[in-house]
Amino acid sequence: MTARSSRLRSSAPILIASGSGGLTDPSAPPTIALVPSGKRQEFSVDARVRHFAAQDRFVNAVGIECVAAGPGTATVRMRVRADHLNFMGTCHGGAIFTLADTAFGLASNSHGPVAAGIDAHVTYHLPVKLGEVLTATAAEVSRSRKLAVYRVDVTREDGALTSVFTGTVYISSRPNGVPAS
Repeated sequence: MTARSSRLRSSAPILIASGSGGLTDPSAPPTIALVPSGKRQEFSVDARVRHFAAQDRFVNAVGIECVAAGPGTATVRMRVRADHLNFMGTCHGGAIFTLADTAFGLASNSHGPVAAGIDAHVTYHLPVKLGEVLTATAAEVSRSRKLAVYRVDVTREDGALTSVFTGTVYISSRPNGVPAS
């Protein structure tokens, strides 16, 4: 087994997602493939993280797409829609927080064990307008046996830094992809 892959064994079928996830066409769902149950499959970190994102109904409902992932990293993006706007006509802080939190959650769960967020903080630097595409890139800052800290930079298409998110996760001993007992 390589450092960039892990093995999942499950008695239930596993869904794997690929494709744009609807960013260019909001009505288009991500492409899903079914892997037969009980078969051992080896997944790259990127494929495993995309699998997690595809299973997250809230992430899909708000239009967030997983762009890339690696050990301790994840990049997601979202086009700002009318339902993301606040009363001032700019992107709601909660929508930006959700985007950053998604990158944080995917990056922190890229290693294998379940990682659960225990703290998060965001600062907003610039407003974001309807139709702009935001990209959130998460990177691991530090990691110990039970805790890890991540920084997520949220940028507009022009490269301007709109928000900075930091989050801490508790790392459990339970592997991802295995139902809680």
